[in-house]
Amino acid sequence: MNQTFNLNRFSKLFVKHTADNYKTYLMSFAVLLGVLFISMGFIAYVDNNGLSARTQIPFFIFVYILAGSIFTSIIFSDLGNKRKAISILTLPASHFEKYLVGWVYSFVIFQLLFIPSFYLVVIIIQTLSPIKEFSNDEKLMDLFSEKQKVYFVFYLFAALHAVALWGSVFFKKHHFIKTAFVFLIGVFALSYLNNQFIQFIISEGVGTSTPFGRIGVRENGGITMVVIKNDYIYSALAVAAVVILMWTSTFFRLKEKEV
Repeated sequence: MNQTFNLNRFSKLFVKHTADNYKTYLMSFAVLLGVLFISMGFIAYVDNNGLSARTQIPFFIFVYILAGSIFTSIIFSDLGNKRKAISILTLPASHFEKYLVGWVYSFVIFQLLFIPSFYLVVIIIQTLSPIKEFSNDEKLMDLFSEKQKVYFVFYLFAALHAVALWGSVFFKKHHFIKTAFVFLIGVFALSYLNNQFIQFIISEGVGTSTPFGRIGVRENGGITMVVIKNDYIYSALAVAAVVILMWTSTFFRLKEKEV
């Protein structure tokens, strides 16, 4: 039998995790849907424009990122409790299988439930709201529209998921708060070092710069933007590299806890 991954063993572990946590997950998801319904319903009630596709975008991005990060940050929180950790660490399953259960729930299942549920809430609100009739283009947010480019939020979610998953294993308590603090410090440090590096390379004053992105150079009293051709490809590759690195480091951190 494969000691790293066995489908039958993984299935049993997945079923056990579901049986142990389904009540908590269902209640949390019901609260999330309630927050969406109340907040967007209120906007649809007071706004003369109703709940248009453009109005849905900030709700989707904010709740999707925040709820996903919070849920991910507690997916391995039981490891911080000695009594519960003993039960988890002594389960007859491999390190990878235990890691994979948490990853599947926090990354795959969360998105598969949240995205269609968001649209369902929007449809219910628009059906109940008499404020405005929308055209097909205005009625529902298009995640893959080239005009709005909402799909870029998937890159951001993947990056934040990787960081939150790492924090759920690394910290013993207050996982989300501590992970958010470390993340903000890391973003600030990366932005500062990136700006210093660009200033070292370019003799002209650098107005603004983003890691793996555009550079603003001060010139003739204004700022000229220097854009790398297909910069979004390099940004996506950088994000993918960071995500894979964080997912991998999380697995080895979890493996260390089981030694």
